[in-house]
Amino acid sequence: MAECCPLAVGSWAQGLWVSQPSSVQGTEGGSIILPCAYNSTREPRLGSYTWVKEVAGARLELSNETQEFRGRVSRAQDRSFLRERRADVELRDLRPYDTGTYRCLVKIPTVGAGAGNGTWLQVLKLGPPPPAPLTLSMLSLGFSAAVGVAGGVAALILICHKRRRDRREVGPQTEAPVQTPAPELSYAELRVKLGRRPAPTGEIVTYAAIGGSLRG
Repeated sequence: MAECCPLAVGSWAQGLWVSQPSSVQGTEGGSIILPCAYNSTREPRLGSYTWVKEVAGARLELSNETQEFRGRVSRAQDRSFLRERRADVELRDLRPYDTGTYRCLVKIPTVGAGAGNGTWLQVLKLGPPPPAPLTLSMLSLGFSAAVGVAGGVAALILICHKRRRDRREVGPQTEAPVQTPAPELSYAELRVKLGRRPAPTGEIVTYAAIGGSLRG
């Protein structure tokens, strides 16, 4: 971790004044620009600037050489620093532990060194994404699906009801027993005439034939 030695806040008496906003906000995973500007009594031809994060009395340099910020820092170009007198820095891929106070330090060899009053960076946690808005096509699709399901349920109920009604109307069916037809009987009455050998008086003789006609 890189540390910087403390510097006094610049003033007009020293010929250098460093200004920065009191606070900025960023979102986790996003990026933020920490703005810093300075004024000097002389035209700067050479100079440098550094940003530090104040942690428990120590100062961590905000640069790609510091482990906590490695690969996430971009600085203003030298032309912007000398001509526009800007000392901005960009911090990317913000993380919750980036929250803290950052101070801008400017050094002009012909003028002196100065420091800003510090900027409080607040990194906001990224919340869940908002639900997607319902479009007309999505509503139509959902309504059609609901109607289809309701229609299928209604048809199933009608089929079950019809089957129950048919069962009640028909009732249980039993098979009639098969009956074997009885043999046909034929009857014939025989009348006896008196002849040589008369039959006993009062005796009537009856003949029967099964399955056919009686033959004499």
